[in-house]
Amino acid sequence: MKNKETLFSKNNYDIQIEEILDHKEFNDEAKSLILNILYKIDIAYKDYSKVKYDVKLKSKIIEDIIDIIEHNCDVIEIVDPDTVKNKFLVNKRKKIIKVFPNEVNLLQALYYSKTVNLKRTINIFDKAIMTALNRGQALNEVEIIRDFNGWSWNNLIDNKINKYYNLIYQDLLILLGNEVLSNLIKSDNIRENLTNKIDEIYGEKKATELVELIEKCCILIYINISSKNKKEVIKYLSDKEEELKNLSNKSEYIAKITIENNKNLKDISKIDAILKSKALIEKKFLKKNIKEKYKTIENYKNHLENARKEKLTIINNNTNAISPFEYVKRKKQLEREVQILKNIKLVYERKNSVYTSIIVLQRKVISCFYKKIEVYDLKKELVNLIYEVRYYNYLPVEKDKKIKDIKELEVDMRNMQRKLINKLCENKVIDIFSKDYNINYMILKYIFVTKMININKILVILKKEDKKLFMEYYDEKTLENKFNINLEDDDFNELTKKINKKIRMFI
Repeated sequence: MKNKETLFSKNNYDIQIEEILDHKEFNDEAKSLILNILYKIDIAYKDYSKVKYDVKLKSKIIEDIIDIIEHNCDVIEIVDPDTVKNKFLVNKRKKIIKVFPNEVNLLQALYYSKTVNLKRTINIFDKAIMTALNRGQALNEVEIIRDFNGWSWNNLIDNKINKYYNLIYQDLLILLGNEVLSNLIKSDNIRENLTNKIDEIYGEKKATELVELIEKCCILIYINISSKNKKEVIKYLSDKEEELKNLSNKSEYIAKITIENNKNLKDISKIDAILKSKALIEKKFLKKNIKEKYKTIENYKNHLENARKEKLTIINNNTNAISPFEYVKRKKQLEREVQILKNIKLVYERKNSVYTSIIVLQRKVISCFYKKIEVYDLKKELVNLIYEVRYYNYLPVEKDKKIKDIKELEVDMRNMQRKLINKLCENKVIDIFSKDYNINYMILKYIFVTKMININKILVILKKEDKKLFMEYYDEKTLENKFNINLEDDDFNELTKKINKKIRMFI
């Protein structure tokens, strides 16, 4: 049997995409951009899958793009960057994309065209989280051609909001893995399922804390996108406060629901009476306003049947809502939502409120690495964890700052990386360069910030000059970086490797 990665060969997808493009009304420039996207993925995948090991197969990535082009995109209009502000616009309903003549922008637009539709999402928490995950997923999927070009790896996300959305998405990728997160995004109850998945791996306390922080970050970002979003959140808070007030007076709440249910029951009885009588349906249909609206008797009957179903659903929901268990559950949920939104309302006006919340979330994510360090014992698992920590270090936060540059996270990252290096040395994944724990860490911590695609190739030369230890790091024969630390004479005696000798870091 063929290897999974060769089942869908380049020749096969070339033929498939050409057949699809022949049936699409794309101009030559749009077609050329699509073919360039596939070519760049083919070139970049090797480095991409090495730097970020938990990724989809190349064949799966290409299949997904072809599927989007075939089913979610009928028109690609290339626009002039000098005359249009937005890099791309997506009309999901009409399956139209307007985009700059750029492969990255087009690929991002294609992924946006298949994101979950949020127009019917009533709960503002779900809406804010799914907005973050939709945008974060698109940014994540386009990373292969945005940040990898066949010989180097760079993080090129263009604006602050996108950096935040990407960071939240990457946090969840680290916590849950690619497959689990992809399935989670497709599920209905995102917050409950997210909490349950994190609980399974990291425990109930971590799950509660992480989901609350994710909710807070997502809503704060959502508010900052536009004044319309801000008004939407404020109205949602006002509505929930009113609902909680009504809910708190249990007798009035039950009486109100009972009245509503009785009214709906009467409406259902009237609809049933009409549906049972052919003569009555025809009589009702002859009314001018009904005939103009529904055109045919069949359409009118469908309307009545749908109205009946909707009212029956409301009755069932209302009946469940006043059951003791559901009543208490709903009241607790409302109290929680109102309290979170009130807190968000307080911090929103503060300077850097989103950034501050994002950093708090990162501290909690970093704490989850300890669980992985604790349970991973196989060499392959631990090597993958090095890549994961290195990748996390280079996630952009804002402006030119990445996780590794954030002062507020310095202690958290250092403590976690120390713990990991200790485990790597104990399990003979990397070599020990000094008997002194701190000096050993200072020499080895470079594995978490190197930009070498293949970390396993790192070589180190230790050099002594007066009371300084110089560390030179090589990618085979090429010097990539060098650092030095001050040591006392006794510290040099703690070194376990010879000076001026090129040594492989990995055993």
